[in-house]
Amino acid sequence: MKADLKKVKKYATDQIKSGRPKEDVFNEIYTGCNDFRLFEQIATIIQYIPDPVRIEKYGVYNALFLLLMIAIDVTLIITSNFEALILFLLLTALVAGMKTKYYQWITFVGGVAFISIPIILFLDNPDSQETNRTIGLVSMGISGLLILLSVTIPKYLTPDYKVIEDIKIDDDGKEIKIKRISFN
Repeated sequence: MKADLKKVKKYATDQIKSGRPKEDVFNEIYTGCNDFRLFEQIATIIQYIPDPVRIEKYGVYNALFLLLMIAIDVTLIITSNFEALILFLLLTALVAGMKTKYYQWITFVGGVAFISIPIILFLDNPDSQETNRTIGLVSMGISGLLILLSVTIPKYLTPDYKVIEDIKIDDDGKEIKIKRISFN
């Protein structure tokens, strides 16, 4: 049976949100597909679906991250920086939807801002106002916070999976390697 990965994702999302353990959902889908080449793809799909227990436990951190992103969006609206606003609205949508697979883009944008702000301040007129430097330092701090949050929150909401190989002995006395998966 050829697996439709969009249907797999929808089914897995529904099952995990209903409270089923990720391991059970993975085993059901993987045995239904009966294709060993899909092992990693199915595992990755299931990995990036936050389960209700983790959302309850760590969702407050994602909510705080969302508030920071909204504050940045509001600041960009107030300063009429609409080019950056479009980008940050997209990044805010990722945080709102808990799409932790794509938080790396937030890390990238935060890193670019963290590196470019000191360069801009250095190239700026040495007689520039103290407020510009203060705003630059605050922006660097916010960029650092974006990097920190976008790196750590996915580790809590959607941690990596581990493939564990068990060795069992069958009826003929032969050793059989059996793969199983563990979502931390």
